[in-house]
Amino acid sequence: MVLVTCANGKTGHAIIRELLKLDIPIRALTASENSSRTLSEIGVSDIVVGDLRNYDDIKKACIDIKSVYFITPNFSPDEEIITSNLLDICSKSRVRVVLHSVIHPQIHRMPHHWSRLKVESQLIESDLDWVILQPTTYMQNILPQLPIISENKELKLPVPVDQKLTVVDLNDIAEVAVKAINDKTFNHGIFELCGESISLFQQAKVISEVLGLSISAKTIDVDIAINELGVPFVGNYGLEASRQMWSYYAAHGLAGNNKVLSSILGRKPTSYLDFAKAALQ
Repeated sequence: MVLVTCANGKTGHAIIRELLKLDIPIRALTASENSSRTLSEIGVSDIVVGDLRNYDDIKKACIDIKSVYFITPNFSPDEEIITSNLLDICSKSRVRVVLHSVIHPQIHRMPHHWSRLKVESQLIESDLDWVILQPTTYMQNILPQLPIISENKELKLPVPVDQKLTVVDLNDIAEVAVKAINDKTFNHGIFELCGESISLFQQAKVISEVLGLSISAKTIDVDIAINELGVPFVGNYGLEASRQMWSYYAAHGLAGNNKVLSSILGRKPTSYLDFAKAALQ
């Protein structure tokens, strides 16, 4: 059985859907009864409601588990204790861990990336079998804007419109995640997962083509982005981490290489155009 942590986010849902397609037994660990009901609706029958910061909750979730797809809460200041608890419990039962990390965790200026580097180190130094996946930012992150794009004719981010970000389709990541869960030849590998490098201007051009409308790219203030774009964070740490993320993106963009993802998928990663067609049509 596979345990998926933080199961009710968009990453968890994508992974779970892929696992369900293959009839792989799943247990989901989620933080609330409301999210438990949502997971039931997408087909999960074995659900533990608990807090990743609570040792006993993790211990309960890991009973009879063979592997964990380890997603940590977005922009969390508690990743170190969460990881310590999980790895201690997994070590006692020899549970294999597939970590959902981030592209370029070496970037100190983005606290949630730097924190994930420490999580990777904890995992590498454990005595477990492990896999580390390092996806870049998702194409799906623009989805909160889609309901109003055709109305306001704008695609907005707090980055210069010509600054390129490397993005990836979450469905490609889910496909790789299930391969990593099922295939032990991934053990002790670190895999950077990237799709297309594209600017906000280019994204708007693609969406214009798909919708048959003239959609413009617009740079907005970070505070507006945080309030309007659905960035998932909690508390002061999360707020500051999201601010620093946008500041880094604006200054440096986000570069990545798609060779690893292409190799694992056995095909080219999903293009932004194909993503937009699926999302908008």
